[in-house]
Amino acid sequence: MLTEAKKAKLTQFKAVCIEYAIPKIIINDFEKLRLHHDLAGEKPCMMLSGDTGCGKSALIKHYYDNNPPHFADGRRKVPVLLSRIPSNPSIESTLKQLLHDLGQFGAKSSKRLKHGHEIALAESLVNN
Repeated sequence: MLTEAKKAKLTQFKAVCIEYAIPKIIINDFEKLRLHHDLAGEKPCMMLSGDTGCGKSALIKHYYDNNPPHFADGRRKVPVLLSRIPSNPSIESTLKQLLHDLGQFGAKSSKRLKHGHEIALAESLVNN
């Protein structure tokens, strides 16, 4: 049986991210996109692909954990949006998931937008 100290060490070990050359390049590309997004007319984006189990999700989670949502100027800032789109997505379910991941679906707004129109959901997403 693991002691609490050993459990803590195991948890710490699992959270270690070793930045090899390729993941470091990807993280640097993420940073460039995030920090220089105002320079382009179109909003830049990046698609990360690879074989199953190669570490895509772990890399994204590592980047997200190092750029967490926070409050500044009385508003919630989300420097990196981490979202999982539903497996059978519709426009409405995708918009709702993105709003939820932005922290915009509380008890009241969830009821109000539960059967909301796609246009209202899209406007809410753009405003956020």
